[in-house]
Amino acid sequence: MKKVLVLGSRGFIGRAVTSYLQNKEVFVVTADRSDTTCDFTVDLKNKDDVLDLVRKTLPSYIINCAGILTAEHCFLNPVFSMNVLSALEVFKSQITCKLIVLGSASEYGIVGKLPVSEDAPLMPQNAYDMSKVIETLSALKYAELHGLNVVIARLFNPIGALMHERTLIPSLIRQVKELARSSQKKLEVNRLDSKRDFLAVSDVAEAIATIALSEENKEKVYNIGSGEEASVEQLIQSFLETVNFSRNIEIVETSEQPEPQYASRADISRISTEFGWKPKNNLREVVNELVNEQE
Repeated sequence: MKKVLVLGSRGFIGRAVTSYLQNKEVFVVTADRSDTTCDFTVDLKNKDDVLDLVRKTLPSYIINCAGILTAEHCFLNPVFSMNVLSALEVFKSQITCKLIVLGSASEYGIVGKLPVSEDAPLMPQNAYDMSKVIETLSALKYAELHGLNVVIARLFNPIGALMHERTLIPSLIRQVKELARSSQKKLEVNRLDSKRDFLAVSDVAEAIATIALSEENKEKVYNIGSGEEASVEQLIQSFLETVNFSRNIEIVETSEQPEPQYASRADISRISTEFGWKPKNNLREVVNELVNEQE
C-alpha cells in the first residue's frame, strides 16, 4: 500500500488533504508542530527532527502543507521545504519518494495577461510572495542537483471551513452577519474591483492528491485553481443573498487606487489535460457552506 506523509496536517490545506487521502487506498501518516492527534510531532525548522521523521516513516510520497502566512515569519517557508529535501537526499538510497511543495499564485505578482499559465514570469510583490518564490525555485533546483522527484502545486485562492480568520472571506462574512443583526448600514472593503480565483479547499485537496499519487508527471509545476475569477463585489452580493439581506447598505472602499492586475485567473489546462482533473464545486455552493458553517 502507498504510504503518504502529510506535513502540516492540521492546517487549513493539510486537514483537507489528509481527509481526502484517508478515503483512498493509501496509508496516511500525519505530522504537525504540536497537535497530539497527529501520528508525529515535528519541528520543521529542526533538520534533525525532519531526518528522524523520514527515517521512521520512509514514505513513498510527502505532501508539505506546512507554511507561514504572517509576513514577519514567512522567511521560514523555504526552511521547511529545504529541511525535507535534505532528509530525502540522505535517505534516497532507502526510498524512492515524491515530494509535493505547495506554491502560491502570489508568486506571479502583477501579470500581463489572463489566464495565468505556469510559464508566466514570477514577479513577487511582498515578503510573503518572495518567500514562496524562493521556496519553490530552490526546491526545484535542489531536486535537479540531487536527483530528487519534486513537484510544485501552485495554489490560487483556496476557500472553505477553517480558513484563516484574518483572510478576506471570513472578514466579509463577519461584516455581512453584523449588518443583518444590527441597524448598521456600512460595509468596508479595500476595493470592490479586486478579483481572485477562488477554489473550494476540497477541490484543492483532490488536485494535490492527484498530482502526488500519479505514477509519473510530465511537468514540475501545476496551477491549481478554478479557472474563473470573481470580484469582491460579486462575493459580497453572494453573501447578502445567502443571508436573505434586503436592506440598502453603503459599501465603503478604503483604497482610492484601483488594484493592479494580479494573477486572478489560473490557466488550469496543464493539470486538466495530464490528469483529467477539474473542480467539482462552484463558488456559490462554497459561499453557502461558509455562511452556514459560521452560524
